[in-house]
Amino acid sequence: MKKWTKEISRDLLALGSIVFYFLVLGRALIEPYWPFVSQLIISGVVLFLAYLLYKKADFYSARALILLLFTSLFYKDLVYSLFASSVFVLVLISSYFTGNKIKSIAYGVVFGVIASLAGYWLGGYLLELFSLV
Repeated sequence: MKKWTKEISRDLLALGSIVFYFLVLGRALIEPYWPFVSQLIISGVVLFLAYLLYKKADFYSARALILLLFTSLFYKDLVYSLFASSVFVLVLISSYFTGNKIKSIAYGVVFGVIASLAGYWLGGYLLELFSLV
């Protein structure tokens, strides 16, 4: 693979890194946007538990999917959602180009969906528990 494609692939994968995940979470805490924060926290915890059980999944893709879904719900903008979805597809392709197997990427997407669903459904309960609604 050419040097520039390898570099772009790594840059795209960084959008699913733990550092970027915490950067988005930290930004959400500034205002604070409690529904968004609770969704990210719950999804992150669920994803961490999945990591403890099955380390062979591509968790970069999982985190990127979580961020795609919740930022799209947060912004409620079709253009942003289409753009972010396109970038997510590029993250999946980059994951493959950097050496992850399709099975690993698929598991990452499945874990991302599961964690997102948990964050979406349980996020409201967390808000009510701490009376942040």
